[in-house]
Formats: sequence, structure tokens, C-alpha cells
Amino acid sequence: MAVNTGSRDASGAADTGAAGGCTGGAADPLVGWASVAGLNVDTTTGGAAGPTVKVSSLSDLNTNAGGTAARILEISGKIAGNVTIGSNKTLVG
Repeated sequence: MAVNTGSRDASGAADTGAAGGCTGGAADPLVGWASVAGLNVDTTTGGAAGPTVKVSSLSDLNTNAGGTAARILEISGKIAGNVTIGSNKTLVG
């Protein structure tokens, strides 16, 4: 998995921060499957209950992305390689 801090929309064009983009302001409301209640879960919360951890290497990302502990992972720079992402994670960057 390659993670790049350059934001692109579904067509590959640079994301301008319009609806659904990561603008650093107030969070956009959930849309799609993450907003639908079911299977005894109200909605998807990702890493909202956990700490924010800054990662800048594949090793840091793998260390913090696994398991079920809630975490918000702030990715800095370009990271390439294989990552297994566990439950309760939010990736930003």
C-alpha cells in the first residue's frame, strides 16, 4: 500500500478541499455505508476514541495500525509498502 499526502479525488485530479475533502476544518458528515446503523453498531467511529499518533515511516505505520486499540494516525510524507490496518483506526494525510 502506498500512502501519499497529496490528496486526489476519484478521477485522479487534485482535491480542492470541496465536499468530502480533508480541509482541516470541521469534519464532514458521514456518508455512505459508514453512516448506516446495523449489526448492533450505530455508525463507524474509526479512531475517534483514541489518541492521535504521527507516523512518518512504514515501521511506525505498521506498529500503530494493527490491533483493535482506537487511534487516529496522522501520516506525514510518502510511505510505501504493505500495511495491515486493524479495527478502530482513522488515517489522515
